[in-house]
Amino acid sequence: MQTDSRRLTCEDADGRFRFGSVELAPAMGLAERIVDLVDTGRTLHENGLVEVEEILRASARLVVNRAGLKTRYRAVQELVDALRAETARRMAA
Repeated sequence: MQTDSRRLTCEDADGRFRFGSVELAPAMGLAERIVDLVDTGRTLHENGLVEVEEILRASARLVVNRAGLKTRYRAVQELVDALRAETARRMAA
């Protein structure tokens, strides 16, 4: 598990950014709780963790600059179509 040099602190918490299998941190004694971006929560459940609180809902955005949209329109459109198809597939599952 990698640790980022950024560190968050306040009176009641000490937070560190970690990348990788953050779900293992409580079992390894590295954290009492974790904050994680999840899609289904399956990995949390598989590691014996439960959601305590939803902090916020997040969504992804595709950002393309105008020049790239003009010069690579077809490639951008193919990416958008693929993302839409995959999103629809996952929503139907």
